[in-house]
Amino acid sequence: MAGGSGRNCSSSRESGGEILNFLERKRAIGMLQTPTEVIGVTGRYSRRTGLDFRGAAPLAYLVGEAAAPEYEATTQAAFERGSQVEFYAPTPTTGEWWHVVKVPVGDYLVLEARVATRDELCLAARNHLAKALGSVAAPGLSDDEIVTWLRLQALAHCQPEESVSREQLLHEGGRSTRTISRHLKSLQAVGALQLERGSTGYWVRRKQVTLAAHPQPSLKRGLGAS
Repeated sequence: MAGGSGRNCSSSRESGGEILNFLERKRAIGMLQTPTEVIGVTGRYSRRTGLDFRGAAPLAYLVGEAAAPEYEATTQAAFERGSQVEFYAPTPTTGEWWHVVKVPVGDYLVLEARVATRDELCLAARNHLAKALGSVAAPGLSDDEIVTWLRLQALAHCQPEESVSREQLLHEGGRSTRTISRHLKSLQAVGALQLERGSTGYWVRRKQVTLAAHPQPSLKRGLGAS
C-alpha cells in the first residue's frame, strides 16, 4: 500500500471503508485508490460511468489505458506533496469532462469529482492552448470552437480504438457537420489539433487528457470531520 504508515491491514481496510462511507453520504462521484490501484468507488461514480466495479482493480480499468499514466502521475504527485491536486479530465465512458480533486489521506488517495460547466472548461482550455500555442492563437478561437476541441478530446479518450465522426461532435454551438468541419479547420490552422482522417472519422494525435484547474476548498477538511 502506498505511503505506508505501519498500520495493519485490517485497520487500513476499516479506514478505507469509512472514507467511502463519507463519500457515499455526500452523494459524491468518488473513488478511493492507491497510486496504481482503485480500492473502491461510490455508487454515483458507477452509475455515472456505467462501469461494473467489483473489488480492487488496476487504475486503467476505470480511467482507460490511454489516461492511466497521466492519472498515476497526478496521484503520485499528490502523495509526494502531501496536498490536494486538481485538474479537469474526460470520463472513460461518457465523453463528459469532470473537475477532479485528489487528496492523500493516510494510506490512500481520495478522489471526488463533479461535472464541469461549459464556462469553466472553455477558460481552462483557453489557458492550456495559450500556453501550448502562444497568447496570440488561442484568443482567436470562439467558445464554440473550443467546445468542439473539448468534445473531440473527450471522445478520442473514451473510444481510443475508434475514430471520432463529425456527427458525434455536434453540440449546441455546432449543430451541423458543416459547422463542425469549419471548427476543425480553425483548430488545425492555429495548431490546436493534429488530426488524421480515417474512412469514418478523425484520429487525434497528441491527445490532451487533463487540463489545469483552479484550487477549490479542501476535501481533506471534510474527511477529517468524518
